[in-house]
Amino acid sequence: IALPSDEADVELSVSDLEQAAEMAVDQGAFIEAVRFLFRATLARLAKREKRRFRRGMTNRQFLKHFRDTSISPPLNVLVTTIELKWYGDEPCENRDYDDCREAYGEIAMMLRGGLHADAS
Repeated sequence: IALPSDEADVELSVSDLEQAAEMAVDQGAFIEAVRFLFRATLARLAKREKRRFRRGMTNRQFLKHFRDTSISPPLNVLVTTIELKWYGDEPCENRDYDDCREAYGEIAMMLRGGLHADAS
């Protein structure tokens, strides 16, 4: 599953990324779906902080950036899953996606509810 931003510097909306995650799940491409949810998370955070993140930041750097915030635990679920299932070549299954979808939902709810994700 490829989106234009995979090949060019195109910013996709949160809803585009969420839809891409759903399409990936429908095709059984669970790790791709998790990666789309992670990108949607970053898009939500950038929107909330009203700034773009430094290009080239690693997943662990994002996690470190938000370590003292309420979103750190669910963000850790996404980052760890990507590390193990994408970079570690472990199989990613539906239950892994479900865990990440739940974590993503927690982050979205926190951001909508006005909880601060601001990192120092």
